[in-house]
This record gives sequence, structure tokens and C-alpha cells, in this order.
Amino acid sequence: MRTVSYYALASFAICLLLALSVGFAFTLAGVSATENPDSAENALYLFGYILLAAVFIIFVLKFYKGSKLFLLLELLINFISVQLLAILFVDEMGALVLGAFSIAIRLLVPASRNLWLILTAGVVGALLGSSLGIMPAVLLAVLLSGYDYYAVFISKHMVQMAEQLQARQAAFAVSLRYQKEALHLGTGDLVIPSMLAVSALKLAPYPIGLGAGLATAFGCVTGLALLIYHMEKRKGYWPALPPVVGLGLAGLVAYSLLP
Repeated sequence: MRTVSYYALASFAICLLLALSVGFAFTLAGVSATENPDSAENALYLFGYILLAAVFIIFVLKFYKGSKLFLLLELLINFISVQLLAILFVDEMGALVLGAFSIAIRLLVPASRNLWLILTAGVVGALLGSSLGIMPAVLLAVLLSGYDYYAVFISKHMVQMAEQLQARQAAFAVSLRYQKEALHLGTGDLVIPSMLAVSALKLAPYPIGLGAGLATAFGCVTGLALLIYHMEKRKGYWPALPPVVGLGLAGLVAYSLLP
């Protein structure tokens, strides 16, 4: 595998471990964005919101040719994510200050963008995982995997959207480079596996749930490794969620079958 591929796998694994740590803390603190985590309606609502967000981005790209709007959106999500994480350790004012500080660092040190995107994806994935039971989380992950396949291979609008965002340096993706090698990981490809692993974390009390979460995360990393290996032989855009989610679920099932 190429050096940049190992960077991508390391970044992905770090994001999942961060999500598991934060998700564990969220679960202990009772943090949830839903009233009934086990309701399948939550997955359907979130899937609908994600589709609407994709339509919105396509619409904006058609009529807006700049990049500052996307930067503002990135900074807003980063600000909220840092606040969500910080509130576990400090009061609301402290979380607000840390959120503002993170924005300042992001703007003053552009090279820190990947680190903030990984942190943001981990925290958002942890929040979704702590807010959804395992069945709604699986349903949402499967629906998004199907959408990912459709958007890349059939309609191809995901490819066009990614190319336009990258051209404006506004892509919501972790961009990794080593010499002439480059690889991009979309934040959605980080958030959804993180959500799945954190949701698995809640299957049983500690430490059994921790094993389920780690097994799911290991499966997700394996899925990404196989995808990258395939991509190195066949260039182009490939949907990451189908193999990542598929192997993540396989890891969870395998763990559940252990004596």
C-alpha cells in the first residue's frame, strides 16, 4: 500500500477511537439528541435530512461560485463540535471560549484543518451513536450506504459535487498527501462508521459493550483497508460506506457470536 494510504487508515482509526471515547462519555452523561433512541423513525428522519442537505449543497454549487460560505459552514460545525466535547469537562462559558479558540487556531493555522475535521467527525459520530439504538443506527448506515453507491456509480452527482468542492478548496473531506500521492476521506465516511461503533458500544454494560464497539470499529477499518487496496489498482471515485459499513456489521456479528 502507498504511504498516503497508511495515513488515511491511521486517521480513520484515530477518528473511530475518539468517537468511542467521547461516545462512552456521552452515554454515561445521558447525552442524546433523541427522546426514543430505539425508534426507527429517527433513522428515517436523519436520512431525509441528509438527502435535503445534499440537495441544498448541489443547489448552492449551481448558483454560488465562491468558497467562503462553505468555510463558514465548516467553522460553524467545528465550533459546535468543540463545544459539545468541552461541555463534558468545563461549564458552558468555558465551552464557548474553547469553541472560539478552536476557530482561531483553524484560521491562523490552515494546516490544522485535517485535525479539526477528524475531531468534528468523531464528536458528531459519537453524538449520533449515543442518540440511536443499534437497530436505528444500522438502518441509517445501510440506507446511507445504498445512497452512497447510487450517488457515485449511478447518478454520479456525488462525484461532481466532490470535484466542484475540491476545486474551490471547500470539500468537507480529510485531504491527505505524501509527495505526489493524495487521498481524500469524506467526513461522512468518518461520521457514519463512528456512529455505528458508538451505538454498538451501548449494546451491553461495560466492558462487554466496549468489545462490541471495538469489534465494529475494527471491521470498519478492515473495510476501508480493502477499499483502498482496490482503489490503488483501479483509479477513480469509489463509495466508501458500502464496504466500511458492511465489514463493520460483520465485525459486530462475529463478536456477538463469541462464547
